[in-house]
Amino acid sequence: MLRATRRGLLVGASIGFLALAGGMLPMTASSDADAQELEEVRFGLGPYFEYQPWAIAKDLGLDKEMGFDFVLETVNKVSHAVAGLQTGQYHATFSCQTCTIPFYENVPTLRNWMVTNQFKGFAIIGRRGQTPTYAELAPELGHDKAKEEVLLSMKGKSFAIVKVNHGPMVDSALQQVGLTLDDVEVLNFPDHPTAGFAFESGEGDFYTGALPQQIRLLTVGDEYVNVGGHEILGPAGLWYSTMLSDQTWLEEDEERALKLLAIWYRTMRYARERFDYAVEIWTQSLNERMGSDTFTADQTRVAIEEFEFFPLMEEAAEGVFNPDSDLSWRNSVAHYLPNIENLPADFDADDYEVHSKYYDALRANEELVAWINAPLK
Repeated sequence: MLRATRRGLLVGASIGFLALAGGMLPMTASSDADAQELEEVRFGLGPYFEYQPWAIAKDLGLDKEMGFDFVLETVNKVSHAVAGLQTGQYHATFSCQTCTIPFYENVPTLRNWMVTNQFKGFAIIGRRGQTPTYAELAPELGHDKAKEEVLLSMKGKSFAIVKVNHGPMVDSALQQVGLTLDDVEVLNFPDHPTAGFAFESGEGDFYTGALPQQIRLLTVGDEYVNVGGHEILGPAGLWYSTMLSDQTWLEEDEERALKLLAIWYRTMRYARERFDYAVEIWTQSLNERMGSDTFTADQTRVAIEEFEFFPLMEEAAEGVFNPDSDLSWRNSVAHYLPNIENLPADFDADDYEVHSKYYDALRANEELVAWINAPLK
């Protein structure tokens, strides 16, 4: 799916951060963590594949190596996540680059500070026999004509979606053939599981949203069909999931944020090199967030391998954080911004989407980088 672009940092804090980036603040070695009280970090994790690696990190004990005690809680809606950040219930929650932007006007201290992964699984799910699909038409008509015919067939149809998250994506796709959201009916739901289950019970002609719901729809039976993914979505298919925190919590100890980033990237190595182990924890955590045993390890494996990309630290530099790359997170934000309502009047993505700041500081911290790249245990 998805809970990644935010704003204004204080001058005093930025001076302290420059000192950190230059390696002037001491690192706490893992041996020291055993001798000190662990700091509790409370996560609000959504029921999506993208955020479950924090459970892998906790299972490996990486949190304690860095002096933390991770508390993993479930939160189903971005609005609840934002509220939890404001009350102190959570320190970091699931997000995405467009999920949080509508909240900035009322909660200007929100910061998307970490990109977890590139979500490549957006697809329009339809009802078998009731819609043409790209896969059926492309061999005969070719890419351009097949895409056009599929998109034009959506005029007058209904979409079961979370509008604030995926309305801009659907609108952008339709605009490729001269249509807009005004040419379809939007059935707006508060969260992705609700939208997915509503679609299963007969509401809407199409569904798009979170990957767990899409995988479920395409594997529970033969009733549903993949109408088209990136082949028909165009630029709207570039999407990043993120972690969200309040600016005050981030800036009171910026070394903490860098350590959390380091934990994430070391976990990505385990996920890449020891996937058979990681996928079991991944699945357990996802099912816990969903409150059921919906997904098997095999389904999780398909989702991760086919529809998600979790870059290693070095790989993130080549795409996510490379401003000259087509995969730059800035391209995704620039594409979606014109379709988002309730933007602050002075909105500047760099003030709110501060991923690059923390990523660059991590890369400059030799001790943390060495820890990330140390041999796996």
